[in-house]
Amino acid sequence: MGKSQTKKRTTRHNPIRVPDNHQKSNKDNHVQVIPVLEKFNSANSNERVWACAATSNLIANDPSTRRLLQSRGIISLLIQRLSDSEPDVINESTGSLRNLCIDGGPEICAEMFNKNILAPLRTHITQIIPLIEKIVQGQPPADHDEISWRRIVWTWVENIVTIFWCLSETSNKAFKAVNELSLPSFLVAFLKKDLRKAAPLSTTIAAAQCLFILSDENKAFKRHFTDNPGDCTALVDLLQDSFEGQDQVKATLARILACGIIRNISPLPAVIPAAAIANDSSTILPILMSCLNADLGALSAESEALAAKLPEVSTKQGNQAVDRKSNEEKRLDEIEVALIALQSSLDVLTGYCSQIPEDDFEIKEDEEAQNEEMEEDDDENIDAIINGKSGSQDDEMKVNEPMATTSIIPSSLLKLFSPEVALQDILVKLAFPTSISLLSSSITATSPHSPTTAHLSVVHLRALEALQNLMLSLARYAPSPSSPTSEEESQSWNELKQQLKPTLSELWNKLFAIGQAIEPCEMNDFTMKTQSARFGCVDNLVGCMLGVAKVLGEDLNLQNSEINALITIYNSSRSDALKSKVVGTLGSLARRQDAIEDNKLIGNFLIDLLTKLPQVASQATSESTTAEVAIATLNELFDIYADENSSYDVPVFRSGHFLSKLRNAVPLVRTCTRSVDRKFNPELRATIDEAYQNFLSFIRYRQTVA
Repeated sequence: MGKSQTKKRTTRHNPIRVPDNHQKSNKDNHVQVIPVLEKFNSANSNERVWACAATSNLIANDPSTRRLLQSRGIISLLIQRLSDSEPDVINESTGSLRNLCIDGGPEICAEMFNKNILAPLRTHITQIIPLIEKIVQGQPPADHDEISWRRIVWTWVENIVTIFWCLSETSNKAFKAVNELSLPSFLVAFLKKDLRKAAPLSTTIAAAQCLFILSDENKAFKRHFTDNPGDCTALVDLLQDSFEGQDQVKATLARILACGIIRNISPLPAVIPAAAIANDSSTILPILMSCLNADLGALSAESEALAAKLPEVSTKQGNQAVDRKSNEEKRLDEIEVALIALQSSLDVLTGYCSQIPEDDFEIKEDEEAQNEEMEEDDDENIDAIINGKSGSQDDEMKVNEPMATTSIIPSSLLKLFSPEVALQDILVKLAFPTSISLLSSSITATSPHSPTTAHLSVVHLRALEALQNLMLSLARYAPSPSSPTSEEESQSWNELKQQLKPTLSELWNKLFAIGQAIEPCEMNDFTMKTQSARFGCVDNLVGCMLGVAKVLGEDLNLQNSEINALITIYNSSRSDALKSKVVGTLGSLARRQDAIEDNKLIGNFLIDLLTKLPQVASQATSESTTAEVAIATLNELFDIYADENSSYDVPVFRSGHFLSKLRNAVPLVRTCTRSVDRKFNPELRATIDEAYQNFLSFIRYRQTVA
């Protein structure tokens, strides 16, 4: 109950992408589109280079020009140039495709994949490998052509591995295709000492970023590292490299990405020499924590001041622009790298904070048969439903709720709350938005510097996501009111709760302060496109509240407005996941024995949700309660009113005629249960089947104690 943790994200936020709604369009660029397109098939290689480079310039932070180019077939033209014989054309075409992947997101990546971009890129890998081997071995160039290829090889590598990374997150089909390229050896090569000395640090980072993404929940990649211990050693060497004389912010980013890769492929077999270090959290955690002391307010103010001094037309030009940037642009680039390192650290920490084991989902044959019998039961009499065959078998059902015991709380989890680490305080600080972090919901809203706004919003999102996982991991071990625990276990948990109470009480208050700073807005068609970061922050924020509420429970001291604020979030959301988190949080708040009026408010709200279940599934509206929310609602009602001796049972449950209202909701819950297709959504169906049977048992029990 209330186990809504983000183990892995289905959509990862690209750390170097600036969303379209953060950018301004330059209509003057539109007149340059035709001249650029005409040069792509020129017999003059310099004109082909110019066309590819100009494409990068035109699409930079300009979504309308990018979409215009896309409509004129720019993707096909650039993919054709991947087979060009000129190194500079290859370099500029891969660079433009890379930028399109980043700026255009999944839509453009999908188009590239469908137009078979992987075929020429596969050939590029076979060209790059022998070229790099010669560089590492110190062999001189064989001819003038090889000199030209060596000149562009590092940006070439950065471009194609970034394309691989972006494509892999487009769809399962694209991920599978990228996976079949057998990239681990190619990517790890750039992380090994000999190649790290030869290649720019940016190339190492690009390879590490791609490997971090591709190794996430990827059995083939994990198998590669198990079969190739030397590649594991390369990751550990990267962790321990001082990168003397190089940009230390970029060096930190490289080490953070290595931590992420190690976490993705862990645990490593003990027989691998590097396993002792790779599996040791005392090695990984300090690296991840090293950049969390960033002052976002100061970085935000500095970015805003620098942006005001920028020329109207950027001096960035293609892949060769570094020396032409103004001092303001160079400093903004430094801030951007620092924020990307921070995002990556929080990304890895999100997984580190998730310490709930994943259970395999399985429907047993006897449960499936029992569910089929319920499908055939068409009796509309409430008493018959409650006391009928489908309900009478419920007593034999076992709820798969794990027994709570503090003896199994991982020490690595408790360490994160210790005064020496105090990770929750660090994450809260990073979650507070700055003045330019989140665009307002106004249709005319703009940012003084779009990249900084985009990066800051992702930092807040990931900080809250990590905090959510941290709190829900701890809440996993809280005793459930409807599940028995031994006296020893209860005492052990209460001691831990009292130890954490000051910390978590302060955290609770800060979470609501963050909520006010985020300024949640109504979810509609416009805001869903422009305010995804804001909605994501609110979703994760409520997940944090859920975790705190589950842990502290009756020991939470509330302000008058907090319950109503949560109900307002529920009513303004279209997300079932967020609504379920709100319901779980309210359920925990309702169990405070000295808060009769709060219990009445929450109890009536939850029962009202059951009355909003559709009588006929096909007649559901946007106001109807969904199956996912119904499950959360039923579970919380069980926990709140399972004890007939609670202080609020007589003044709320009995005086409010809750039992009668729950009985009347039985047909609605049954209809909702039947509406979930067992073939298309077996896990949800099994969960709501269980909740429905528990619902009938709960009513039968309450009827015996009035």
